[in-house]
Amino acid sequence: MKALYPKTLYSACDLSSLGFETSDDLKELEEIAGQDRALEALRFGVGIRHGGYNLFVMGPSGMGKSSATRQYLEQQAAGKKSPDDWCYVNNFENPQKPKLLRLPAGMGKDLRKDIHELVEDLLSNMPSAFESDEYRISTEEIETEVEEKREEALQALSEESKTHAVSLVRTPHGFSFQPIKNGEVVTPDDYLKFPDEEREKVEEIVGVLQEKLEHIIRQFHQWKRESKHKIRELNREVARLVVSMIAAEVTRK
Repeated sequence: MKALYPKTLYSACDLSSLGFETSDDLKELEEIAGQDRALEALRFGVGIRHGGYNLFVMGPSGMGKSSATRQYLEQQAAGKKSPDDWCYVNNFENPQKPKLLRLPAGMGKDLRKDIHELVEDLLSNMPSAFESDEYRISTEEIETEVEEKREEALQALSEESKTHAVSLVRTPHGFSFQPIKNGEVVTPDDYLKFPDEEREKVEEIVGVLQEKLEHIIRQFHQWKRESKHKIRELNREVARLVVSMIAAEVTRK
């Protein structure tokens, strides 16, 4: 075994032969030293101008793979036209299949910013539209129309009942029919004193009137459903108006 002396472990370098003062004076390497095959593969992959091809860069960590790849791609892209932006937006008819917008380069970020601002404007303006006097008056007109139709139908039934000596009486639980005698509503006790024949006649008349009352009640529920539908349509129209006004600039852009 041969011994090593300190002077044999050191090799002097003539700094004047390097041609630079510090490493700051050196031009940055554009490629990874000693990776000619990898760089050739990178050039080949980037040069393929067809869909369905991808680059997969692998190797030990710390080798500068990502930096070198990004640097090369940036160099290649510098002299070319920026590609269009592709933006996925919601498809309200089929949320599982978003729609795709193709926009000039850079406009995708503008669209995202404009949409965020549009939503903020809607959140502040939409409630005001539904609290306006115009909206309140419109909903009251729809609801009043239903009540008026109901009252007209009940009034007509009440008038018809009187022609048969029967009164339509409103109770806390709904409506009832009671016989009239000498212009006064007959009490239950007095009604029991009616002759059987007369009571049968009253019950027959009340049976017919009751069917008409039930028909009116069914109609009323139908009118209520129709009024709710009208209010929903009104809500859509109000919302559509607010959205169209706020979105006009974004739509134009």
